[in-house]
Amino acid sequence: MESKDKAACYHIARIFEAEGDYSRAVDFYTKAHAYNSAIRLVKEHDMRDLLANLCLMAGGSEIVEAARYFEDIPGYTHQAVMLYHKAGMIGRALDLAFRAEQFSALDLVTKDLHAGCDPNVLKFRQAVELCHARNVRLTDKVAELMTPTK
Repeated sequence: MESKDKAACYHIARIFEAEGDYSRAVDFYTKAHAYNSAIRLVKEHDMRDLLANLCLMAGGSEIVEAARYFEDIPGYTHQAVMLYHKAGMIGRALDLAFRAEQFSALDLVTKDLHAGCDPNVLKFRQAVELCHARNVRLTDKVAELMTPTK
């Protein structure tokens, strides 16, 4: 069943939701650009793998809300880091990546730092690079000392 009519897609999504076919309901809410409804279903029915993409499509505060959601779920820290990064919350993304020892995510976030960034965040990048260069073990204590204040 295909339709480019957003109103029709929304109506079909509501039918699928009422029938308990949540996966198809999410698909049709997405086609209808009813991202909040799709996000609600994804959260209610533990379809976490769809959440990040839906929030990126929705934009705005949905991205930050999803990042907070993922931050509390073991094994999903990388999603939270990516979403904070996309939301422009570079300091928060760096802090979380560092605390969770997500070094590949940390590298990706630090590559986007530039002269216009918060000076504390730029110093954080330098500190991380220095630790890598000198093979300094990054303990919780060291991470806490290096992390920019919020």
